[in-house]
Parts: sequence; structure tokens; C-alpha cells
Amino acid sequence: MALHPKLEIFGAAVAPRELQHPRAAAMAAYLASGDHDDARLLECRLSREDGLETVLFEVRAERPQEMVADIRRWEPVAAVFAASDDRQPCLFAAREDFPEVPHQNIVPAGWMRSPCVDDRPWAEARSTWTPLAFLERVRWWMGAAASGGLSDQTQAIDPLFVSSGPNIAIPRAFLQPDTPAGNMTLFAGAGTEKTALYHLRPHAARDGGRGALRLIPVRLPPQPMRAVRSAPRTLAELIAAFSDCGFDLLAALREAALDVLNPPYSNPPRVAVLLVAPIVRTADGPVAAEDARAFGIPLTLGELGERLGAIASNPGYSAADPGKSSPYGRSFPPAAPEGLEAVAIDSLPVHAEFDRELARECAGLEGADSRQVVLVGAGAVGSHLALALAREGRFRWTVVDDDYLLPHNLARHTLGRYELGDRKATALAAEVAELLGEGDAAHGLACNVLFPGDMAPELDTALTEAELVIDASASVAVARRLSDAAGGARRASVFLNPAGTASVVLSEDTARATRLDALEGQYYRHLLREPRLRSHLVPPGGGLRYTGACRHVSSRIPETNVAALTALASRGLTDSLDADAGGIGIWTLDADGGVFVSKVAPRASKCVAVADWTVVHDEGLLEHLKAAREAALPAETGGALVGIVDVARKSIIVVDALAPPPDSVGSPTQFERGVDGLLGRLADIQSVTRDQVRYVGEWHSHPRRHSAMPSQMDVAQLIGLHGELGREGIPPIMMIVGERDVALVSATSPADAAPNASDTCIQEPAQ
Repeated sequence: MALHPKLEIFGAAVAPRELQHPRAAAMAAYLASGDHDDARLLECRLSREDGLETVLFEVRAERPQEMVADIRRWEPVAAVFAASDDRQPCLFAAREDFPEVPHQNIVPAGWMRSPCVDDRPWAEARSTWTPLAFLERVRWWMGAAASGGLSDQTQAIDPLFVSSGPNIAIPRAFLQPDTPAGNMTLFAGAGTEKTALYHLRPHAARDGGRGALRLIPVRLPPQPMRAVRSAPRTLAELIAAFSDCGFDLLAALREAALDVLNPPYSNPPRVAVLLVAPIVRTADGPVAAEDARAFGIPLTLGELGERLGAIASNPGYSAADPGKSSPYGRSFPPAAPEGLEAVAIDSLPVHAEFDRELARECAGLEGADSRQVVLVGAGAVGSHLALALAREGRFRWTVVDDDYLLPHNLARHTLGRYELGDRKATALAAEVAELLGEGDAAHGLACNVLFPGDMAPELDTALTEAELVIDASASVAVARRLSDAAGGARRASVFLNPAGTASVVLSEDTARATRLDALEGQYYRHLLREPRLRSHLVPPGGGLRYTGACRHVSSRIPETNVAALTALASRGLTDSLDADAGGIGIWTLDADGGVFVSKVAPRASKCVAVADWTVVHDEGLLEHLKAAREAALPAETGGALVGIVDVARKSIIVVDALAPPPDSVGSPTQFERGVDGLLGRLADIQSVTRDQVRYVGEWHSHPRRHSAMPSQMDVAQLIGLHGELGREGIPPIMMIVGERDVALVSATSPADAAPNASDTCIQEPAQ
């Protein structure tokens, strides 16, 4: 078996004891011990000039009966160890005629092939490297090469060429098979150091578009996966490599160079060839991947055309008036190429520009989510939410907010100094659109939802056409306005508590059976019943006054809290919106950075009309009433009702039914609600809910075998309640629990209190 002549580069043969590198010495010692039946030491080499130490040995791999590649029973390999331990040992196949198989490392042309037996970074692999582990990786690789297992369906595809120069980023569409061919101009990325990236910079004009790069696209026919090739080093080698792949690059470059002859005359300072090659695992198999690489040529487009013989200098060109003609003319016929061997080229990695698809892939999402969303509120919560979800490739956005970005906003907003003084809605929408590279990905609507004025038609259209409406305004009034707005799009509300220690997500179901206002009531009920959330809405002391006006006060909440809580809320929101059911979720940070998560499944709600008012209650409240009746039987029981009263909307949302005060008296025939501790309990409820929940009426039960139909005594009590609440313009609420039904009774005047009024007495099954 002939060994590769390049082995001589690694120095003269030495005895194993002369090796100084700890890993090389350990490898030689292990092989010499004879402990491994499938490996044997051949020799050791030492290059005293550069300190390289080489261990040459043979390995025996398990080979199939029908081999895909010519892997011998015993394969000689060379493990080369550098003087320092800052890089992984290099492995070379020492046989001169070792076959071309997939998954090999890049090597100079004419060198020994280099199997890629460990693709881990050396910083991670070095801690577990042992001679036996390394040897087994070599044996596995040889066996997989023999059987064709190096290119199984779960394994990454080898690129056609390996890259070594600056990066370029191009739109994803340019990599598609049906994309029309055409040159494009890229610009150097931001920064003053050596260019690391060329891309389609939206703001390239700000710095004069420095570092322009003309990109010439080339698409090859499908290529079978093979060993990683050595990257071409010169323009001549590049043209030859393309020829091996079945493409006439010389003709393509000559055609592209003719662009300098067309007005407006330009001559970009640098040229690159973009290669897109479909890779197939087998000759007749489907395309498994697209290999995209670019090769930088350090010539202007005109200089390249001259070297290729496509164009020649124009003797009539005047540098004093460059706009009238091109400095070049076309050569008929093309002259022979000259000096291509002297044109060194770079191999440039190609990236797809960040777009919705890449965002989705990075987030691990299976399908695209391009639902049309109206986001109301572009403040701290809204901006974090929009950018977090846009970075997952989610939604097409209409951002609604009439506020301006002011200096104090920068403490918690995702926008920066460049947008100061701009409308938050338009600036945030522009940020989302630029992030995703789509002009129509987002647009801003500088509008006040409560007082839209001339913007009302545009706002109504956006809400009607939306598929989702997300409220991030931190305004109860706005959330209720959105709950009432026309349109079938489900609503969700996302906000932080006043102290900035918790985030909340209220999400409707897809059918909007339980609307945002009803969810608000159930959220307050949860706060009242969960002891760990009693201080949830307690405001912090001392706000930040950011102008001299008494109302211009901002909360003192650190950005770390906002970022953490909006991230949790974003995840909770998408989880909810990806399902049909709605949700109520609260994420609370503790002092040690832990998170207390409290979630409640929304209960179906019902809306009852009482004259020009609406009263909302839900199944959870009814179940609570029925359970309280059952527990008190045979006696009657009852208590106060608390809820949300919105006089402007003329709505009452019944939140909870309180237990009877201790001085209450109940018997099988009547119930008299006491007063002991009631005022204190009502004050506590207002404190826990930050004055949103108050007294709205009374509830009581009827005894066994009695319906919920109001009695004459109930009517009298309702008239009395109207005397108390009616002075505030609020219709009283009475709920009665019977054997098989529940009645909700109300009245807007004492005369309306008759129990047989069909619009005020609502019967519901008790089971």
C-alpha cells in the first residue's frame, strides 16, 4: 500500500519516547500497548522546525459486504498534534489513493484527505479527549464511509466549497430556483474596522454607501454531495472549478462585465460571484439542500472585464465628463483572458438576510404566522412585545398609539435616541418592518383609541379587518373600548402591575364567547381569592416626575423587570393565541428572581340587558352561588354582590358573591343579611382591585323545592336597593338561587321591579 508523499512534511521518524506533546505521547503509548485489537502503531514523526508531532497508525473498521467507498480492511492514518494545545489534533488519511467521500475537512489542493471525525469546538472536546475515544471516532468514520453512512438523511449536507472570507447577506428570494438572474449591489456593514459583512443596508445612504460590492449570481445544476473541496485560490482556479460542475463561468462573467457599458455608468470597487448549487445526496435523488457561496474578486467590474477580454479601454472617454460615456468599450470578438492566475480571490460565506422565515426557523416554529394584528399601545410593554414576536416571525402589525417618544421613555422602551420626538406607533412599526425586511410587515397609526377624531374610519377599518387585537395600553378604558368594538377578531390584553413585578395576559377565546371585559372581572375575582396576589395591584410609592406638570409622572420600574416580564407575557400570549381557548395568566417575580405563575381558565359569560345597561356574569359565579346555597341548606343564605361599574359604558360586571357577615340570620323560610365587618370587607376589595370593584347589589338563596322567582319580599328589597344605588344612577343587581335555577333581577326605577317583567328576570338551569 503506497503511503502519501506529503507525510514527509511532518519530519523524520522518531521513537515514541521522543514525543513531548502529552496527547501525542499518550496516543503513541496506547497504540504501542496492544490493548486495542483494531488499531496498531506504525511510526511516530517529529518536525523540529514547527514542533508538529505525528502518530501514524492503522485502524480496522467494520465494513459491509457491499461497500459504497473503497475503505481498506486496515487504513493507515496520521494524527498530527500542534506544539500548543489550542487546536484539535488533525487527522489525515495516509493512503495516497484514499477515496473522495463526504464529510472531510478542507485541505490545500494535492494534500492528504482529512476525515472530519469530530465537529465539536476544541474548547469543548478537549476536556473529554482520550486516545481511546479519538480512536473509536476514527473507526466509526471509516466504517460509515465504507457503508455510505456519512450521508444519511439526518446528517448535515456538505457544502460544495468551504468559505474563508467576509460574510455576505442576501434576500432569501435570491436563493430560490425561479428567481430571475440579475446583479445586485451590496454595501459594507456598520463599523470602521475590517469589513465583516456585505448586505443590503437600508440606511447605506447615511454614510455614502461605502464599500459597494457588485454581486453576480450563478446557479449551477444539481450537484451530488461529495467531500468538501479545497476552496479555489485564484480566478483561474474558480473558473476551472465551475467548469467541473458543468457551468461556463468565463462566459457568465464576460456577460456581467458588460454592465459597465450601460448608463448610468458605474464601476463598483469590488466584485463577487454568488454561487447557488442544489445539493443531492445521490445522483438521481431530490434536492436535499441549497449550497450558497460567494467568491470575492479584488477587481472593479471594468478591470474584471478587461482581464476576461470582454471589454477594452475606451480611447474616447473623458474623465472630465464621466457621465457622457463609459471608460470601456466592448471587444469583438472577446480577447483571450490574461493574468487570471494572478488574481487571488476570497471565499465568502453567504447568509440569507433576516426575514420572517429565518425568524420562524430560529424560534423553532413549525409554520408561518402572518395573522393581521392590531397592537394598541406602543409604550414599554407594546414595544417589547412587538419586537419579541416579530423576531419569531409572527404577525403583520398595525401599531396604534398617539404618543411621542420622550427622553424618559428610553429607560424602558426598545426604541433609541434616533427616534426621539417621533410618534411611537410609526417609529415602532418602522422598526418591525425593517427587522423583517418587509415594507408591509407593519405600519403605524398615530391615533387615540378613545378619541380617534378624523382617524376614526381608519381605526375602525383596522379593527374590523384584524385577525387579532392586542391591547398593551395599560388603560382599563382602552381595554373596555376594544372589547366593545366591532369585528370578530379575538382580543387580548397584556400589561404590568403598577409595581412592575408582575405581567398579566387576558386572552379571549376564538369565538369571543367570553369577552375582554368579562375576563377583567374574572381576573379581579382571582386576585380576591388568591392570597399570594393580594398586593398585586398595590402601587409603588413615589413616581418619577419627568416634567413640571403635576400629571406627568412615570413609574420607577427597572428595564430588567420590563424585559423579563414582557418576555414571559409574550410566551403566555402566543401559547394562548395558538389555541382556541382563552386564558388568564399572571407571572410574578420574587426578590430572588423566581417566578410565581398563576393561571385561570376563563368561564363562559353571559350578557343581560337591563334597559339601556348591560349586566355580565359568568358560570364561575353561578357555580359559587349554587355551592353556597347547598352548603347552607336547609336554611337560606346570602350576601353582598361586588362588581365593576362603568357608568360611561352603562355596564356592570358581577365579579363575586360575598359570604354572609357573621351577624346574618338564616332559616328555612327567610334570610336577613347582617352588617358586621361588611364595610371593612368592601373597603378591602376596593384596595385589592385598586378601586375597580365595588358593591353592586345582593344575592340570596331560596329553600328546597323552590324556584328562583322573586318573592314579594324580594321585590321590596330590590326597591330598597334602588333607593341606595339609584341615587348614583346605577341599577341594583339581585341574584336569587333556587332549586333548579338562578334569577338575575334588576331595575332602573322602582316601578320596574315587578318580578314578572321578562326583561329583568333571567332564569337559568341550576345544573
